[in-house]
Amino acid sequence: MTARNKKYEPGRNAGFTLLELVLATLISTLVMGILTVAFTFSLRVWERQQARQSSEVPAMVDLMKMQLVHLEITPPQPGQDFRTIFIGDPNSLSFTTGYSVKAISGGVPVIARYVYVRNEKRLYYAESPLNIYHPESIQNFLSMPIHVDEKAQPRFYSTEVADFSIEYASDESGQLLQSWEGEGGGVPHSILVRWSDREGAATSSAVMLPSSLFPPDVGDKEGRQQPGLLRRSR
Repeated sequence: MTARNKKYEPGRNAGFTLLELVLATLISTLVMGILTVAFTFSLRVWERQQARQSSEVPAMVDLMKMQLVHLEITPPQPGQDFRTIFIGDPNSLSFTTGYSVKAISGGVPVIARYVYVRNEKRLYYAESPLNIYHPESIQNFLSMPIHVDEKAQPRFYSTEVADFSIEYASDESGQLLQSWEGEGGGVPHSILVRWSDREGAATSSAVMLPSSLFPPDVGDKEGRQQPGLLRRSR
């Protein structure tokens, strides 16, 4: 059969038509769009789950607040060299409280101790029953190095936090101090706690009043900031 006598058979050697190419491109675009949306949604869900799992700091701050509400102010007793424990700096805070997280004290007040180890980016917590008849046990607990031995007593619990700091206001003027040592049983008027759960996350803060459940007012009746409230000392 010569080329001249060869019959044309539609569809045998024909390529894709323009309509078929447009439809194929449209379908591919839709599929890629659906996959992109699904991937983005899954990534956001994963990020939220990670944030919830790694953020135990608010619970730790709430614990500190409740323990400060139940602050145990014990004046020196006759014949006893003892004063109320309330010692703090930007990275740590120790005080006596009637609120025990482990309820091991049988109603006896405990010493709560919070320590932020900056190079580890971890906030540690431990507590020990308060025994005013053995001052050496109090000093030993306050000076005890941080440890992670679960069998050792008292045990230190910890949570990861990118940044954490504590400041202290001596009176209602809100003048912030970097440290506090309760001379003569004195405690600060209020405490400002700041923290960031993760690197790059926004800084959260909480103002706490010892022996009070409610934080101080931060504005007047018209909502304007009161001058001098929670100022840093120079």
